Amino acid sequence: MWSHGRARRFDLAAHARTLADPLLERLLVVGTGRTILEIGPGPGRHTIPLARVARSVVAMEPSAAMRESLAANLAAAGVENVSVIAGRWPDDANGVGKVDLALCAHVLYPVVEIAPFLRGLHEDTTETIFCQMHFGQRDGPYRDLFRAMWEEARCPAPDVLDLFNVAHELGFAAEFTLAPAPAFRVFPTFENALEIALQDTLNPEGRRAEELAVAFLRERLRPEDEGFALTTDCPLSGIMSWRGEAER
Repeated sequence: MWSHGRARRFDLAAHARTLADPLLERLLVVGTGRTILEIGPGPGRHTIPLARVARSVVAMEPSAAMRESLAANLAAAGVENVSVIAGRWPDDANGVGKVDLALCAHVLYPVVEIAPFLRGLHEDTTETIFCQMHFGQRDGPYRDLFRAMWEEARCPAPDVLDLFNVAHELGFAAEFTLAPAPAFRVFPTFENALEIALQDTLNPEGRRAEELAVAFLRERLRPEDEGFALTTDCPLSGIMSWRGEAER
């Protein structure tokens, strides 16, 4: 669940990213003059540049906090061809209609029923669907901390190879390419790093959990101009794409 504070921190981090974004670069080319569906747009890191070249963008976002950030960023950018829908795909897809392109970047990790999610995209997209996920474990730096707190290993999260296999089981001729991902996370303060570490280890309670997290961060964090950086071991993401079957 995205709180307003967490959504704001994500918004600031998205604006601060300087790493090249191969997915966005590709979409800016193929998305010119097209109708685009973006599932889980967050604060609009992809939404706003795409809206400037697309005919229209439908942005489906389940988080109220993220919708507030998105609305503020759309207004600040002067973008008027984006329709924001509150809801989850595909349950709240009524009224979306057919689109030329569909996009979901780093939103599939908590999806339990992935088959209807992908089928819905396949059936409602006339051209190409793009999905981006990590290649490897996104919570890599916290694995040792999680084990120390809960005395058991964390179950692996799905990644782009799992998505690729599911897509082919469903009969979608998908392909994927690897792209760079941020190799570290930056936190403005030590307290913020501690808050995120506890969130990413499933909010354990008690003084022991906090002491473990503090010790972990003191060992792993390094000072940066923007605050404190935590190096991760998941510097790659995968961009998967396939052709939809919807008719124009």
